[in-house]
Amino acid sequence: MVIVLGEALIDMLSGETTNGEKAFVPHSGGSPFNTCIAIARLGVPAGFLGRISKDFFGQMLINGLVENGVDLSFTQRGTEPTTLGFVKTSAGKDPEYAFYTTGTADCSLGSDELPESFPDSVKALMFGSISLLMEPGATVIESLIKQEYGKRILSFDPNIRPGLIKNEAEFRSRCNRLFALSSIVKISDVDLKWLYPGKSLDEASQSVKSFGPALVVVTRGAEGSFALKGDQEVSCMGTEVRVVDTVGAGDTFHAGLIAWLYKNELLNLEALDTISADQLTEGLSFASKCAAVTCSRKGADPPYEDEIL
Repeated sequence: MVIVLGEALIDMLSGETTNGEKAFVPHSGGSPFNTCIAIARLGVPAGFLGRISKDFFGQMLINGLVENGVDLSFTQRGTEPTTLGFVKTSAGKDPEYAFYTTGTADCSLGSDELPESFPDSVKALMFGSISLLMEPGATVIESLIKQEYGKRILSFDPNIRPGLIKNEAEFRSRCNRLFALSSIVKISDVDLKWLYPGKSLDEASQSVKSFGPALVVVTRGAEGSFALKGDQEVSCMGTEVRVVDTVGAGDTFHAGLIAWLYKNELLNLEALDTISADQLTEGLSFASKCAAVTCSRKGADPPYEDEIL
């Protein structure tokens, strides 16, 4: 099983009513939520660790997880409201976001709600995004990653939202601590530029690698991706697709990579240390194809296993 931890929220996506009026339509979302759905749809046992509201938006999130076969053994419920994230999309441009997070359920995960241990069947924990900005949940998640360091694969996607960061120096320090604890770091070129202003993409990715993760994977949108492993660097072209929007593309890429590793019996610390360049290239290609399907339809709607050729 792969467990994804962090936020589950409602994305209010920009659109139009049947009368042509501008409107925002609710869709289940949040980077960890999207990643978890993508993992499950790719045929890998998936579980969600987080706190979800008991309000009707929260029930919408729970329904989405259940419909996709996600294990809810590690999911908590709370009386706090659901986080809302308004997303404005435009063809050919990155989405714009506005989040409403004060006092919401997914930001309120408590240390007493964490498992003391995981069964051996849990091969990896995936984490990141705005859950690392909101207390007390951010500190709780970091403590869990420290607890699990060296026991299983820990895969981190910062998925940075600068508009939510109140203390940039503090957040950079948290990212650096988590880079050092992670087995895999999947990070976008945009996030690297924010973390390391003034550095080239190569310099910034090497900076992440210097903290010690076994594998650093950098996504570059339509330009593809590359991976750093030891002294190896491999790259993969992007998959051509007619883009509807890019919401959830990075989450799907992350899920695709982890799913490929799982299915090829490489999702363990020993195998990750010896993974070959050819294997990395194949994994990046699979992840790229998964992300391309998500880009071909509106919102975070990741592909099923049989959609990947």
